[in-house]
Amino acid sequence: MKKIILISILTLILTPIPKAQANDGSTAGAILVGALGVALLADAFSDNECRPVRHYYSQAPVYTSRVNYVAPTSYYPSPVYRPVRSWIPGCYETYTEQVWVSSTSIQVWIEDQYGYEYQCGQRVPILLRPGHNKWQTIPAHYEQQNLRRWIPGHWSN
Repeated sequence: MKKIILISILTLILTPIPKAQANDGSTAGAILVGALGVALLADAFSDNECRPVRHYYSQAPVYTSRVNYVAPTSYYPSPVYRPVRSWIPGCYETYTEQVWVSSTSIQVWIEDQYGYEYQCGQRVPILLRPGHNKWQTIPAHYEQQNLRRWIPGHWSN
């Protein structure tokens, strides 16, 4: 604060004031130039530390620095827009997982086996072995299975 007062006094002393007889408005212009000089010098000699600025629409302070300060484009702060939240309903999700399958035994049908025999010069089919069931063991193994799970409804962020 002392710096600003000192700079403003020096600026007012060093700013030439034209004679009061001139009615062309040069006195008012000189005073405005002096005030602008005070503002520019005060900003140039002020400390460049970060200072919190609390905007109207946000709760948390926004830290700005005079080094990279950008002048606002309007007199009111821009509103903070939040994304629209929407409800996403629950659904089933299909996914693939590797699952351990234990060994099993299954029944396999073996078809009839036929052969041919020649009787009196003619080829005649004959049943060699009738069809039957046979037990076959499948060893334990991993396999890919499609599984479903329920995803509950939630709000989008």
